[in-house]
Amino acid sequence: MEIKKLRDIYYYLLLHGHQDLEIFEVDSKVYDLVKAIDALPVPEFQGIEIPYISNGLLVSNARFFLESKLFMHYVGYLSNERLIKAVQDKRVVDVASLVDLYNRSASFVPPHKIPISYTEKGVFKGTLETQLLIFDDKEIDREVLSKINVYFNQIKLSMHSTDIGTSCYIHELVHTQLESCKGVINNYYNSEVASIFMEMLYALENDRVNFQIILSSRISHIISCFNRMATYQTGEKQKNYELYDFCKDGKYFISILKAFNLLRLYMESDKPVKKEILKSLQRVFDGEDFFESFLDKFDISYESSLELEHTKKLLLSRM
Repeated sequence: MEIKKLRDIYYYLLLHGHQDLEIFEVDSKVYDLVKAIDALPVPEFQGIEIPYISNGLLVSNARFFLESKLFMHYVGYLSNERLIKAVQDKRVVDVASLVDLYNRSASFVPPHKIPISYTEKGVFKGTLETQLLIFDDKEIDREVLSKINVYFNQIKLSMHSTDIGTSCYIHELVHTQLESCKGVINNYYNSEVASIFMEMLYALENDRVNFQIILSSRISHIISCFNRMATYQTGEKQKNYELYDFCKDGKYFISILKAFNLLRLYMESDKPVKKEILKSLQRVFDGEDFFESFLDKFDISYESSLELEHTKKLLLSRM
């Protein structure tokens, strides 16, 4: 879901049941970590050809992987056409009645049945589109917005299907599970942790080169987020970069570090601990536990994720 305006951060928090947002601070620990990460040698991937696969194989690979690890719940699917027809067929007199109509209009499908549009440019690209209700500022009411169910419209993937695209698809499918369970993620900055963890776990278990490519891409993402946030925090103006961009970069910066930390733990653990990690994540998917409780159980905190040795263990595994 793309956040287009500062107002939409407020809307996003209510829609997904997150707590109020605390603005992220780029401090000396963050500077030190990024400096250490940036100093590590980076593998060269130029000239490496990533084999294309069929769209059907991409979907089946993702399904097999996820269903071998977790139980995937049905989720709400609501197309633009179905929503428009529902509104046209019923008398909508106010925001509350519109929200009630919206909540009753979706069909529930296995997540892999959400339509896929293979239109994105770039190999490592994916987007889960949430079906949105648009309101004027004056109409926004916290209680009403908090009652909106989270439904999905489509998933966008690269126009060129590869097994890296399978990781992207897995990333978005994990989002369907957590976003459908409204409020299981309290902290906005944790929104991407599980999806990034599972995207990388698939690559780790299936193709070492793809894992290295994805890991390197996420490292570059950390550095670019840091550079933009550090510049913003100094007060220097950046074109088309405002507070909502800063918050979104903070979300990815923190989520990637925590996903790295979780994957490092998973890689270092024996089978019983690996099983317990997935079992505990399933409890979050089932709506039986908060994602923050899952992170606390395995000491995946922001502070522990900033520890250089933890991060280096994972980063050096790519060499």
